[in-house]
Amino acid sequence: MSVFDNPFDQPEFRDALRDVEQTRDDLVSRLRSAHAELTREFEQHKKEKAERDKERAAAARRGEYGPERQQLQRRIDAGETTWADVRSGRDTHPSAVAVRGFIDRNLEALAEHMKSDPDYQEAQEELHAEAARYEDES
Repeated sequence: MSVFDNPFDQPEFRDALRDVEQTRDDLVSRLRSAHAELTREFEQHKKEKAERDKERAAAARRGEYGPERQQLQRRIDAGETTWADVRSGRDTHPSAVAVRGFIDRNLEALAEHMKSDPDYQEAQEELHAEAARYEDES
């Protein structure tokens, strides 16, 4: 090759460029597939959650979760409050306060249970190790 030859016209460069383009196309294809799968899973999750929410609301209306939850559900149905207001503490009605306390106690119990769960502990250790590896690479 002389100094006047265009290095981009060389077969080695064209081959390398073709390899890079193929790798890029493969990665884009894999990303699109992963995105489509995640979108499908998310839509399925939303449908299942909506069904669970509907079933829980019906059970609350029937009083299956106690009088405070039943009253809260009536208030939600009437548009007087929302679950976001209940969770955030903006809703200070006694039924919301009682249900929020119940939720908090259940979350605390779940957290305690998870602390003693060997699978959870193992997952936490793996997460911390991965985070440490990531920090070391940065």
